[in-house]
Amino acid sequence: MIKPLEPEFHEFKLSEASVGELLCCGITANEACHIRMKSLGICEGRRLELLSNGDPMIVRVAGSRIGLSRSLAASVSVSEAAGAQKNNN
Repeated sequence: MIKPLEPEFHEFKLSEASVGELLCCGITANEACHIRMKSLGICEGRRLELLSNGDPMIVRVAGSRIGLSRSLAASVSVSEAAGAQKNNN
């Protein structure tokens, strides 16, 4: 029996991401930061769009733009979203 090909996901930290569409894979922050990020809409399975990778990083989440410090963004694991648009600027 032939197994169907499963998509290969490469996880990396949001702080290391390039501008473009991403999928949140998890958060490794302490409990208080984890709750705060969830209240902002950053949670596992959510699509994110990184608009600026400066410090703070600007992320579009559920229609809102938020700023995250690079150190906090390092606690967010992401992968490239399926069918994602990449901006190479």
